[in-house]
Amino acid sequence: MDELMALFWLTASALFFAAAVRLARRIFPQDRAAEHAMHAVVVSWSGLVVISFVLALGHWLTPVALLITVGLLSAVVHFGLSFTGGDRPAAAGRCAVSEHVPEPARSDAGAQIPQRWFGFRALLWAWIAGFGVFHVLRWGVLVFPQNWDSLAYHIPLIDHWVRQRTLYVPDCAFWYVPGNNELWGLWATGAFSGDFLVGLDNVPAGILFVTAMLALAGHLKIRRPWSDLAVLAALAAEPVVRQLVDVENDLAVAALFLAVLAYGVRYAVGRRAADVVFAAASAGLLTGVKYYALGYAVAAGCAVAVPLLIGRELRPVAWGLAWGVLGALVLGAGWYLRNWWATGTPLFPLGFSSGTDVWGRMRPGSLASTLAFSGRWVVWPLLMRAVGAQTGWCHLAALASLPVTIPYLAYRAVRRSSGRQAYRLGLLAVAVPAAALVYVCIPNAVETAPGALNMLRLQYHPVRFGLPLWTVSLLALAAMLSDVCPARSGLFGHHEAGWIGRSMWALCISACGVGVLGQLWRRWGPWVSLEGALLATDFAVAGWVVRWGTKRLDRRRCVLVAVCGAMMLSGAFAWGIGLRAGRWHEGFWRHYDASLRTRIFSRFVSRLEPDAERICVCDYRYYPFFGSRRRFDVCRPLWIPDGTALRRYLRMHEATVVVCRHRDTNPQRRYAGVARWIKTDPDLFDVVYEDSVYIAARIRRGVAAFAAKRSERRPGRRIQRHSGRAQSPDGA
Repeated sequence: MDELMALFWLTASALFFAAAVRLARRIFPQDRAAEHAMHAVVVSWSGLVVISFVLALGHWLTPVALLITVGLLSAVVHFGLSFTGGDRPAAAGRCAVSEHVPEPARSDAGAQIPQRWFGFRALLWAWIAGFGVFHVLRWGVLVFPQNWDSLAYHIPLIDHWVRQRTLYVPDCAFWYVPGNNELWGLWATGAFSGDFLVGLDNVPAGILFVTAMLALAGHLKIRRPWSDLAVLAALAAEPVVRQLVDVENDLAVAALFLAVLAYGVRYAVGRRAADVVFAAASAGLLTGVKYYALGYAVAAGCAVAVPLLIGRELRPVAWGLAWGVLGALVLGAGWYLRNWWATGTPLFPLGFSSGTDVWGRMRPGSLASTLAFSGRWVVWPLLMRAVGAQTGWCHLAALASLPVTIPYLAYRAVRRSSGRQAYRLGLLAVAVPAAALVYVCIPNAVETAPGALNMLRLQYHPVRFGLPLWTVSLLALAAMLSDVCPARSGLFGHHEAGWIGRSMWALCISACGVGVLGQLWRRWGPWVSLEGALLATDFAVAGWVVRWGTKRLDRRRCVLVAVCGAMMLSGAFAWGIGLRAGRWHEGFWRHYDASLRTRIFSRFVSRLEPDAERICVCDYRYYPFFGSRRRFDVCRPLWIPDGTALRRYLRMHEATVVVCRHRDTNPQRRYAGVARWIKTDPDLFDVVYEDSVYIAARIRRGVAAFAAKRSERRPGRRIQRHSGRAQSPDGA
């Protein structure tokens, strides 16, 4: 069955992304391939969000319905574009080449970059793209998910969506989080019998991250060597390396933040309606990724608008604001309206009154978990140590130079005679402080329990929260260096000084290049192997062959080669999916038994009857309890403060089995007393399994009644509205 669904999924995916690329080429005909990829990701992401919400409203969000709807709409787009003239540019999308093709900042011939650089650059990026494909396949598809947050709520959220056919799933502890990025995981895994393709979840975000950063650097007129070094340095960060192969969503926040800035620059310079629409779509998608992305969306909007306001251009600001609000309403507001309908507060568990503020009861004094309001000077050395450990010297240099970079960019923006270049520099001068202000106000960047400092000591988490800030800081440093160090032309007007200037430029770019390569090797070295390098080369060569063939062969031969290649690729993909599915189902229980140092999955969970049991898991990483085929009905409470809350939750969610750890060692201690309450209430709980890690108990009361109700209830129809004014959805 997986082999057949693989063909169906591959066809729908090919139609989907081909339609997005074709639409992008119609709207922006003069853009380069990297920018077309950026446009296509924004178009396809927006379409996926809208279609998913429409299907979820009627409880029709099944994998087959999603594939059919997306495939049919993509076919309609293809037909419509062909009927209206193929890929000819629309009038609204026609643009001047100078506004959309990045060009050197200086007009004199001596400032031009050598042509041989562009050939080397194309080979470099082709090989990087090939290695990215290998990295995702090797460490994202061919291994079992292991990341903490992915097992705690990202993948369980997707599985709850699949099982209940809707985007409101109160059985998930983190049902309330926005899920625009997890919708890609639903697309990648929902059609199959297991979640073995969930590692593809962040591929669109990764593509958007690179292409948006390249596009933003080009439209900011940062010279090519500096912009490429900035992008390579941004890729050499631990959050980027990890999140390319797991289901966390901080990379998506950074990618969409850069996309908003890139489209904002295009709109401010070219005043084209298409650019402001795409900027609004990117901002709307950004607001629907996670809560702290709301702050970054506002920061990106301020970075685009403030230089225009300083230039007294009110009309484009008002127009952009209107479109931005519309984009947020269409592509992000649905998640917050769902929360408000269910709990009375759009930012659940954070409420705006004593009755709805569950977060205040769970985490008293949580304001101290932000960098801005921690009140402890020790957090700043710990933060710098974390940034250095999780990124490298390039990011530290970008941060250390901010006291010079920001005043320099602001001064140059004021002194520039060209309004467009002044705006470009002014945008960076505003974007960095705005992103920094948002970052220092993000909760949990310091700790998840009062006084623990556990997040800063783990180092990874505060760095991933600040990924947009680190990235735009690299671009600011690159912009300053590009402006200070001319390419091939002198710092002064006469020949001798020109020779000195060229020598200084070569020395500076060489030193920075060596540093970036060192940081890349430090970060990517553990992931590199000989097979990976060879396969990356193979992928790059294959891409070049395809590109060469499309330019050299006539249309009929191209179609014939494409059909033959598609048939071979489809057969290989279906065979590979069948093989991966078999290994996934065979090794699932064994892997998570070994990973979590228990035997509860192979000795207890696997022997339960999926249609007659409902498992309440009071643990953080509860994804393995779903099983390799998502057969088991699982729920997890957000917080269990006392035994009364536990009994209320079990009754509300009709659980038949409850599982917890003997000792909750997490600093949050959300399930600290569950094991004790189970052992001290034998009238309600019958302990049926126990090992050194977990304890499982069957609930004595209501088993028969629950089984009867379950046999009558259609899957996906369990909708329960919870009033946040009285209690949390977990009975707290």
